[in-house]
Amino acid sequence: MGARTPIRSLHPLFGLVYVILAPAARIPSMTSVQSHLSLGSFWRAELDTVWDVLGPFPVHAREQHFISPAFPLNLSQPIDFHQEWPSSYADGGFVNWTKAIGTHDGDIEVSFPRIRQNIRATEGWAALQHHAILRTTLTIYPPTSLSHTDVPHLLVDLIQGSYFTLKEKTQVSDFIPQWFAGNIYNLERALPHIVPLPVTPSLTGEPTEYDLFISGDYEIRLFGDPLVSNSEMPVQKLGIRVQTQEPCPPIIHHESQDVICDFLNGYAFGNVLGIGIQSLKGWWTVESVEISTALTVTIGVDVELQATPIVVAPLQTRILPFFLRQSAPFTGDALQLDIYLKSGSLSENISISLPVVHHQLASSERQALRGTFLFAGSSPTAFLAIPPALHSPHPQPPVLALHGAGVDVLGGSFWQKSLPEIKSSWTIIPTGRTSWVCTGLDWHGPSTQDVWMALAELSTIIKDRIPGLPDAWMIPIDTKVILIGHSNGGQGVWHIASRFPDRILAAVPAAGYIKAQAYIPLTLSSGHFVDPALRAILESSLTPDDNDLHVSNLVDTPVLAIHGGDDENVPVWHTRELVATLKSWYPRADVTFLEDPTAGHWYPSILKRPEVQNFIERVLASSLERTEPTGAFTLTVANPRESGSLNGWKIHRLLIPGRLARLRVYNINQFRFDIEPSNIHTFSAPERSTPYEIHIGDQRVPVRRFQGEVHIYRDGSGIWRVTDIPGVTHTQPPGRLQTILLSPGPIVIVISKASSTHELLAAQRLAHVLLLYHKIDSEIIVESVLQAQAGEGRRWPVGNIVFIARPSSLLAEEILGKNRTPVRITDGTVQINQRRFGGSDQAVIFSHPHPTGTGGSLAVFILYNDISGLERTLRLFPFRTGVAVPDWLVVSEKMDNFGAGGIEAAGYVHFLRPVSDGRFSPTTLSVETKQSVGNGLEAQ
Repeated sequence: MGARTPIRSLHPLFGLVYVILAPAARIPSMTSVQSHLSLGSFWRAELDTVWDVLGPFPVHAREQHFISPAFPLNLSQPIDFHQEWPSSYADGGFVNWTKAIGTHDGDIEVSFPRIRQNIRATEGWAALQHHAILRTTLTIYPPTSLSHTDVPHLLVDLIQGSYFTLKEKTQVSDFIPQWFAGNIYNLERALPHIVPLPVTPSLTGEPTEYDLFISGDYEIRLFGDPLVSNSEMPVQKLGIRVQTQEPCPPIIHHESQDVICDFLNGYAFGNVLGIGIQSLKGWWTVESVEISTALTVTIGVDVELQATPIVVAPLQTRILPFFLRQSAPFTGDALQLDIYLKSGSLSENISISLPVVHHQLASSERQALRGTFLFAGSSPTAFLAIPPALHSPHPQPPVLALHGAGVDVLGGSFWQKSLPEIKSSWTIIPTGRTSWVCTGLDWHGPSTQDVWMALAELSTIIKDRIPGLPDAWMIPIDTKVILIGHSNGGQGVWHIASRFPDRILAAVPAAGYIKAQAYIPLTLSSGHFVDPALRAILESSLTPDDNDLHVSNLVDTPVLAIHGGDDENVPVWHTRELVATLKSWYPRADVTFLEDPTAGHWYPSILKRPEVQNFIERVLASSLERTEPTGAFTLTVANPRESGSLNGWKIHRLLIPGRLARLRVYNINQFRFDIEPSNIHTFSAPERSTPYEIHIGDQRVPVRRFQGEVHIYRDGSGIWRVTDIPGVTHTQPPGRLQTILLSPGPIVIVISKASSTHELLAAQRLAHVLLLYHKIDSEIIVESVLQAQAGEGRRWPVGNIVFIARPSSLLAEEILGKNRTPVRITDGTVQINQRRFGGSDQAVIFSHPHPTGTGGSLAVFILYNDISGLERTLRLFPFRTGVAVPDWLVVSEKMDNFGAGGIEAAGYVHFLRPVSDGRFSPTTLSVETKQSVGNGLEAQ
């Protein structure tokens, strides 16, 4: 039943996978992962098997991104291994250091048998979550040949730990740890971090010792309830591999990162290839790519590079996108490519062979075809599609199947074999970016975008790229779909169906949870230190993820919800409650609940059952029917950027970001709609063939005939007006920093100067987690280079931008000087409205309009006064769900010990404000901060 064997096996929590075999079998050897590298040829790394462990400490899911990963330690001070530390988990209220023995392969299991589990009786399984800090010694042995003095980097692969850092043993004062994110989800095909040594090791033959620290965090969402394994005690199972790495050759190919489509009847099932390239030393520019000249026959296939130059920064891995061009069927076993790269005066040629999988239309087997597309303009992405087995008289809407977290749909057939066989429709299986569904983003944000892009690409492939396909296989680009999913995928069905109701024909969520906060309550945390007003600001950044708040949008969507009555991981009350909430909105809603009383979280028949088959066939049979809504309905939106329409009505902009918006439509007839808007600045009404009126309270808004949507906005005096300017839809600020992941191009990480080793390392770490956790492409660029590119006659990058700089940055000062947000730089310090943040330990992270002013792109600034502030803001970069980060935050060193209680200030902003005629002008701006608050200090 495993999604991936023998390394990991399917666990029914979220469709999770977690380690259940002997530790030594858990992680592939670094040699197999990095076969192209010269590992330890001259230098050698040795990890001590004895570990010092301090813990456990209460923590809620994702809180380790706020508190210091070394909590409760201060690594700039000597460690007293005899000291006790307060913890509410321990008898007597204090814990001390203990020892644990790992394997020589770097595997370790951590548990705390003296901790009584009775707290679970009152706090539930959330009480099992805990944090511990682990320490051991890493010894670096220099080469025996003194002529070889190049200091290597380390290859570090941390599995199921959240963060790690290195410190030279004798270094104490002024030490600022640089934390590297671990592969806490044990994602498949992951590359290790390339880590520079914090202090140059001895070159005279003597070994150098370093302290290796790991933040070990037990998360129920990842590792499950120990009761499933007939144990009451949670056990952290960590693995770490450390080896030395020589930068020779300076740029390499990672086969594990390649993306290639299948071929159907000799034609590519997609038009994109992806090649994983990593720079071990230097900045490399991809010059060109071509089919290998070693081929002496014409194969009818060609490849070409994107027009934009692609630069790979030092230690960065990028999946290079190449476009396939085909003039004839291809039947070869592999595509042979030559890629040419340049770095200064150096040139490299990398020859690559990509194996090709062929399928034939005449095959009687119902095959899963691997297709590819270009996600966000630069990230080659794969998906699976199972074609119809029967030829219907007309095209049928497709089924989109969302997998559970941890299910590798590209590396195994478990998920596709678990689905019902809808023989008249395409079944589309998107990846959601990774097997962990955007690594904990739970089919939200980029995962949702991935779903719609896979659907659009399949429509294009069938229509334009493969000749001779049956007409019944064609999928209209704007087709409605049936959503089906299990566990996290079941939650994803609730999420996508309630955010894009007009695109959903029906929904089949199985074993889905309501939302993360309901699944694992945010108890036993640093909330004891947080002003409730600040906590409201932080947690409101999670509102767009709350499915229960959005189920009002399912008024016209048939729903078949399924859950095992004895589910040991996602309790059955989650589905019961969602069904009850929907029925509370609409007692006559078309929702059916199937509960299997004795079944657990996963069982083979959960989706392959007659009820599911009959439900989908009923929906497909009525899919051509179209009826106008006659009853009242309510559209609920928290984030307009990530929400669609309901019965043609759409909310485009909120009055107050971070607050929920609702639009109630009632008294519906051919000539009139009554509307009750709540927290809405701009909405649109559906196109109609005859004039009609919209009544909002006592105001009557006449609407004449328009082509397309009708936009209605609330002006500064509170009067509702009609406008035909669609630009009003592009001015809503994100409401939370997580929106930076929704980029129309590669995320551009800007550092102030190439010589800034701290900023470069920060950018390298961000690029690593974007690729590891999201398969999102990024480009690292120096401020001066960006300014030159964006000068006269050139354009800014279209992708979202992350600026990492001190307040002295001239580019940051120039952009913020346009006063498009309340944040500006005054006399070298960051100022938000009237308050300045110039403390040496303070740093600010905030969203900002893209410098081009285009509504489809964003920027995020990380402005820091010292390196410790930079490190804290990096941990808040939202690469995982549940990290509560609104539009802006100010952090200080207090965050290390008090978590969210150490946040100086936080809030939401308006980017732009309309002038009287409803237009938005970049020269007529006002800024305002909504709900900004700090811990006892107002930022207003």
